[in-house]
Amino acid sequence: EILEAAVKGCPSWAISFVRKAEVPLLELAMRESVDMAQKSGLLKGPWEILEGYLVEDIIRMDLELQNFQPAQTRRDMKSLAETKDTADEISSAAQAIPEEVRQRLW
Repeated sequence: EILEAAVKGCPSWAISFVRKAEVPLLELAMRESVDMAQKSGLLKGPWEILEGYLVEDIIRMDLELQNFQPAQTRRDMKSLAETKDTADEISSAAQAIPEEVRQRLW
């Protein structure tokens, strides 16, 4: 309640809520903003810098997904083949049982 009043009452809209996970990035962005202003006179706000960080993360994740390939080892392929063979054997055995017996089994 107190925080909401502070956010609403701030005349310069300088207070806002952020997700807890973004706090470390925002602190880093604030330091970077101050450093840029002191070193080069460039005025870039922490929110703009934070947005850049988040966009970079999205791009990085997208690139990782583009290069993602599920692991397929020979062991995986052998396991798949064995599973298929077992399923085929079960199916063949089930087909050998007379229909009325199969219905009672289910």
